[in-house]
Amino acid sequence: MKENVWRKISFQTHKNRRDQKLEKVNRLFTKTPKSKICFSILVHNERELVKELIDNVKRFCPNSTFVLFNGGNDPSLCKDLGVPVCPSSRKLSHGYTTIYFLETMEWIEELGIDYDYFINIDSDALFIKDGYEEMVAEQMKDADYMAVRLRIPEENWYIGNQLKKDIERWRELFCIEPFYGVFNVGQVLKRPLVMALLESKRKEILKKALLETTSFGSDEIFFVNMAHELGFRLKNYPYVSDPKINRFRPYFKLGEIINCLNNSEFSGLCHPIYRHKNDQSRKLIKHLVNNCAIEQYRNRDYPWYESDQTNYALSIPINSKFGNVELIVRTGNSLTHYWEHRETKTWNRTRTFAEGATGTPIFYGNSPGKFEVVSKLEKGGIGYWWRDNTIRSHPWYGPSFITQEDVEPIMLDQLKDGQKVLVCKTNEKLTFWVGSNEGEWIKEPPLP
Repeated sequence: MKENVWRKISFQTHKNRRDQKLEKVNRLFTKTPKSKICFSILVHNERELVKELIDNVKRFCPNSTFVLFNGGNDPSLCKDLGVPVCPSSRKLSHGYTTIYFLETMEWIEELGIDYDYFINIDSDALFIKDGYEEMVAEQMKDADYMAVRLRIPEENWYIGNQLKKDIERWRELFCIEPFYGVFNVGQVLKRPLVMALLESKRKEILKKALLETTSFGSDEIFFVNMAHELGFRLKNYPYVSDPKINRFRPYFKLGEIINCLNNSEFSGLCHPIYRHKNDQSRKLIKHLVNNCAIEQYRNRDYPWYESDQTNYALSIPINSKFGNVELIVRTGNSLTHYWEHRETKTWNRTRTFAEGATGTPIFYGNSPGKFEVVSKLEKGGIGYWWRDNTIRSHPWYGPSFITQEDVEPIMLDQLKDGQKVLVCKTNEKLTFWVGSNEGEWIKEPPLP
């Protein structure tokens, strides 16, 4: 039956889009997309983390277009984020999300978005280095489909055993002796492959299969095998480390992210990052691109604003135990603390607590009730200050000295054992120090 079905279905080029659809695209995007990548991002909850993911993709793939599919049960999750949201978004069950690929493909074609590559990302994926767009363009010169861990899978593969629950349905669509398996996140489909899947009669058959199947995790078998069945060229992601960086589990720990950035050659897409705002791996990635987090605070509406943008620098704001948004501003060589009143939304200056600073200050509010700050010093090295929030006058102390090395502080945080960890950048590499409550800082001890 499969051969007869495909024989009757002819490949057709997509029809020209109507002017009103092109106008809709212009309303959705503030500028004409120059990229040939369109990312489809599946999100479920945690609006703050969705915003972080959007900022992350914008930073590391600045020339790409991206759209969201809201697979959760909160219809307002993606509202007013400035990113198009697929109108067929709805609650999807874990392991049965493959249909969103096809529906998003269909929708972006209806909008008339110009792209060459369609790529899926999950909500617990983040980019951690530059170059992904260039990698895709280079690797897809001789391929139509690319994925992590493309292979004829081992017999005990869980998803492969799930396929067998609905094997007759899949047998009607593609060869299952043998079949291919991939890792879901970061699948790359060239537009001709997308167009072949969206051919009107074929699309309805595929939709029906994806909506009715009882096979868990079909996203790891469906598109790769359809690409092969239709005669398109397949390939693996280019680097040996890609399956280690883009994987199912475990979640990435801080030390592993540091090692990846220092030692591994990989495409740049990292999965899974634990979806909690206080996860240290997530924090480090956010701090590596802190301009995304502070851009909104660099305008005339704020009391620290100066026309000379080089004369001041902002820490990434924190949400403190007082219920306020708070940050540190370096103006000239001084460090000053500001906080925003949660009801009036007005910013207040408390005090300037340090002189002799340079660079961008790093701010952290720890659980025992301290504010902690690190910054480069004009005379060299890194200084550390802290404020005691348990005393009414909130006194500041410091600086004490962490290191005399010429490094750029990136992130300050607290380990599970209560010790502090400072991550710094030097010569395009990351290094770190761990500090005890007694004030001793040790360079690069083993991390938990």
